Amino acid sequence: MGTKMGRIEQEFILSNIIEKKLPVKLQSGKIIVTGIFLSMVEDSLLFSSSDSLIGAIHEEEYVTIFFAFFSHTMTFNTRVIKDGNPLTITIPKHIYKNLFMPVHPSILAASYNSFGIFCNPAKNNII
Repeated sequence: MGTKMGRIEQEFILSNIIEKKLPVKLQSGKIIVTGIFLSMVEDSLLFSSSDSLIGAIHEEEYVTIFFAFFSHTMTFNTRVIKDGNPLTITIPKHIYKNLFMPVHPSILAASYNSFGIFCNPAKNNII
């Protein structure tokens, strides 16, 4: 589960994504489109993409946005207000960050011994 961000942090991140034109993924069902946010106007964001699949996303659909911001994975759910290219979507109520905690590879290293027990060779313990 992610951490919900506050309003000030959320506005800061959205304005930085727009200013730096960072890539954003938009998912609607099985459709995933990569694009950028062009601007933030009042209560909406403009999302533009060169992908032709953007035409398959219509008004009133609920979509999920994914992006990376300084090595933090972030997401939010929103609704399409106006279809076309660019899409107009509502500004999210909440953005969630740190959807997963980074795990060091040595923790994931496991082996199967002859007794059928999993052990972590990096820690020399039984899992």
